[in-house]
Amino acid sequence: ELIAVCTPSLPQGPFEIASGGNREIKFRNCFEQSSGWTYRVDSPHFKTNAASGTVNARTDGSVTVSFAPQDGATGVINGKLFVSCDNKPDLAPWVFYLKGNA
Repeated sequence: ELIAVCTPSLPQGPFEIASGGNREIKFRNCFEQSSGWTYRVDSPHFKTNAASGTVNARTDGSVTVSFAPQDGATGVINGKLFVSCDNKPDLAPWVFYLKGNA
């Protein structure tokens, strides 16, 4: 008899990014099939290098996030990166906290 307990992915970070810089953020496709992934940020100060990508089954994927403060913003700016699996629309996205230093 096999008994298993699964938990959703936990938020990770914060990933610090200097003003004008970028950072590669890795995540894992834990599913048995190749899947499409969508990348979205919740702040105009952060941008991803692509809107989506494909990651093979049981391998690591990555997305590069850049930080460019808008409208003369200074100090610490926080944001979130959401990585969603296109094949599993009911699954909550992976969440990565971002911290920009303007």
